[in-house]
Amino acid sequence: DGTVFTGDTYADLEKHYEGDSWLESDQDNAFGCVKQLFLLKKAHRNLKVLLSIGGWTWSSNFATIAASAASRSTFAKSAVTLMKDWAFDGIDIDWEYPASDGDAANMVLLLQAVRDELDAYASEHAPGYHFQLTIAAPAGSSHYSKLRLADLGRIVDYINLMAYDYAGSWSSVAGHSANLYANTDIPQSTPFNTDDAVKAYLEAGVPPHKLILGMPAYGRSFIGASDMGEHHSGVGLPNKAL
Repeated sequence: DGTVFTGDTYADLEKHYEGDSWLESDQDNAFGCVKQLFLLKKAHRNLKVLLSIGGWTWSSNFATIAASAASRSTFAKSAVTLMKDWAFDGIDIDWEYPASDGDAANMVLLLQAVRDELDAYASEHAPGYHFQLTIAAPAGSSHYSKLRLADLGRIVDYINLMAYDYAGSWSSVAGHSANLYANTDIPQSTPFNTDDAVKAYLEAGVPPHKLILGMPAYGRSFIGASDMGEHHSGVGLPNKAL
């Protein structure tokens, strides 16, 4: 029905970290990641923490939820309630990916519903405070070409461009994971590039200050390939645990 809830109550609310008391009731106190993030916010008062909803694993329900006003309203209200209960500063939507023009239009409506609910909550409980609304957005043209980028740029505070995972186990040849530009010498090694994606978003009307470049803090090795663009037999180190 569009209700937003935690996907891992143990990790989010129950896991005890060093310094947590086992004498405190799990029913009355938050532990887990939520408490650790709250402690970080207390120590660093300008830190903003957002509730991220969706992702590759949890995106399958977005199309249905976004398709009706009732489920959009339920989604927005429950998301803001969860954000409030966990003392977060905004909401991030990671829909991977709208597959049609109808999905793209409904995504805009869903984001507007969340924006309206955030503003209504702020007006009543935190006048003058702006709760952030962001999205994770694709860097592949087959996905971003379906989106209503100008509308997204108008509604959200930031668009976090997923400028990574350009190559991996799903690729037929060894490729760059987060290349800025296309490799004209070995084009098969760069099926995607960040330069084209950024230009497409800007040309579609997304304000430059709202576009955030995502960067991976990891890399991949390709077994059996001695250079970019060569076929491989898998990703990772053979017979070794990382």
